[in-house]
Amino acid sequence: MDIIETPSKCHPTLLFKRYIDDYLIITDDRDTLDAIFRSLTSQDRHIKLTRETPNNGWLPFLNCEIRQKGGIFETKWYKKPSNRNIMIKVESHHPIKQKTNIIKVMEKTASNMSSWQHRKEAVSKTRSIIQKNGYTKEWIRKTKQKNRDKQPNYKQTENQTTLAVPFISDETSNIIRKSLKDMGVTARVVELKGKCLRDILVKNRGFENICERRNCRVYPQTKIGSCNIKGAIYRLKCGCGEIYIGETGRPLAERINEHFRAAEKPLTQSYLNTTWSKHAKSHHNSDSLSLTLDIITTERNTTRRKALEATYIKDLDPKLNTKEEINELVNIFGTLQKT
Repeated sequence: MDIIETPSKCHPTLLFKRYIDDYLIITDDRDTLDAIFRSLTSQDRHIKLTRETPNNGWLPFLNCEIRQKGGIFETKWYKKPSNRNIMIKVESHHPIKQKTNIIKVMEKTASNMSSWQHRKEAVSKTRSIIQKNGYTKEWIRKTKQKNRDKQPNYKQTENQTTLAVPFISDETSNIIRKSLKDMGVTARVVELKGKCLRDILVKNRGFENICERRNCRVYPQTKIGSCNIKGAIYRLKCGCGEIYIGETGRPLAERINEHFRAAEKPLTQSYLNTTWSKHAKSHHNSDSLSLTLDIITTERNTTRRKALEATYIKDLDPKLNTKEEINELVNIFGTLQKT
């Protein structure tokens, strides 16, 4: 952008500011302003700038409008006419804390962006938008009162650990906090965003082609280009019906190929301590095993992925798992309790 701006800076200006691709320019006369605009738009044929003109003296710039009156600059909060004023609905599946924070930020932004003469108008606009999204005055009053009564302390202490959990409901999160407190565990519970419809329905088709890996075991079974998926929780089923639940943060094909090699060559020295070698020895006379793959879900966050894996192991009770995943989480909570 500096290359585009430099030629226009030969013209005198009272103010020349830019934020990303938005300019605010003030000059003594219109001819100078026209010359600067022509200079900016003529530097590259691929860059076309549009021009805002004052409306009743107000000039929009970013999320505020600016006006000079009597030698004094005034500002007020601004939203484009095309803005549909849609925010998280009051009945949406989000933590109450997140909803109240959105309201606070909107009110604070509107107030800070407005001169004192226009703050009342800005506050009125925010309340109108909030009410259109289902937030009644009574809901806001009760929620603020609850937060004021609780007065949570989020200051991180030396022995405090942050526990990230998927958001299910505010009631569930409060039960987790109460359970940790009853156990004597000093931990701050942070709610993470769960999967939405977009995560389930929209697929990344970037790898939807035949895998270039030699002897890839993922593509022939899934047919959806899952070879390079990271953060997968998967289920492997032996020909005898026994299942194994696993997870990996690496590309799925790398981890699954390791499983298949161990299952196909259970007597190989480097595979003797693997689950598949032990299973082949105890149930299949050390013969090669035939495995089928099923991807259960994906989760890139390591803590959440391991927690989900432990949940699936507990629910499905696979005989081939050693339950180390659940024991690992138990050990973590045990360590927290000791601290």
